[in-house]
Amino acid sequence: MSELRMKDLCGRLLAVLCMLCVCVSFSSCKDDDDEEGSSLLGYWMMEDEFRGSLERTSWNDLLWFGEPEYANSTNAEMYHFVNSNTVELGHAFLYKVSQSENLFTASVDGHSVYVVWRPRDIGRTYTYVVEGNKIIITNGDILTISDNILLKDGGSGTFEKVKEN
Repeated sequence: MSELRMKDLCGRLLAVLCMLCVCVSFSSCKDDDDEEGSSLLGYWMMEDEFRGSLERTSWNDLLWFGEPEYANSTNAEMYHFVNSNTVELGHAFLYKVSQSENLFTASVDGHSVYVVWRPRDIGRTYTYVVEGNKIIITNGDILTISDNILLKDGGSGTFEKVKEN
């Protein structure tokens, strides 16, 4: 009888060890996926267009009003990667007066201006998938990930991640 108990105990112990190995295996794969996708999250701006807009804008041209329709839009396209499969498209807007949703500050004619994200179509989001070094967005845009920048296929711009204030 004791030999039967010993076999039963060894069998149960082996089953528990096998279940632990499976759990550890699944949890490590999940962590790896999260780390890769999380580096995309946030705002990405077409830096060249943004700098060009700042150079073409004078302090006197900027408006004081806080409403988006009165703000100065830049030509800088932006992507806002909301989560692991959702992205919004928009532009950077410039304000003389600080807004509650400032991303960062820039300078025009030696004065600070406040840069704010505004979506292109309010409430409109797209989904995306990452395949290798490509990001494929359901609006038809394809981006290539290269050295911490995103290159828009078709040669129409490079995007850098915005360092928020």
